[in-house]
Amino acid sequence: MKKDSRDRRFKEKPNTVVDLIPVTSFNPRVSPSRSLGILAPYFRIRRGIGLRFLLIGVFCLTAALVQTKGPTFHSILTKDLNRLIPITSFSRNDRIYLYTVWTGLQGAHEIKVLWIRPDKKIQETVRIKEKISSKIPNYISWAYLSFTKGLLNISPFERNFIGPWKAQLFLDGKFLAEYDFTVF
Repeated sequence: MKKDSRDRRFKEKPNTVVDLIPVTSFNPRVSPSRSLGILAPYFRIRRGIGLRFLLIGVFCLTAALVQTKGPTFHSILTKDLNRLIPITSFSRNDRIYLYTVWTGLQGAHEIKVLWIRPDKKIQETVRIKEKISSKIPNYISWAYLSFTKGLLNISPFERNFIGPWKAQLFLDGKFLAEYDFTVF
């Protein structure tokens, strides 16, 4: 039995060049090697090139992650700094804390917290300016809002203070996160 000439293409240089034959270009009257003679360079993939592109992609992704690595943070709203339980609903008698743990925060920074009332007006702005040593792995900051102590007494203006509030967290003027809570 005589072997067909089409069988030779599988014996030539295995593992170095792979021919991809699109279904639309297959003509049963003409052998596949001749029908793709002109287009063959466009349908070949060299084995080493794919690996190179993969390595370049991984390198670029890693470089982007290293460049964007900066301080990270985790914040909660709570009413007691001794028992850090996240809460989203507070009474008028509670002191409301935005407690934040920073990791990788070094040097001089300004942390700002805006307390926004239900009528969308800023009630208070808390600014914390610190120079944080590189020896401190985790820096803790907190800002609070209180309705019953200090200058703020809500009894004549209760309707402005009851309802959904927002606390907005900024680092060096850059917005980081917003926290929703309710005052009843």
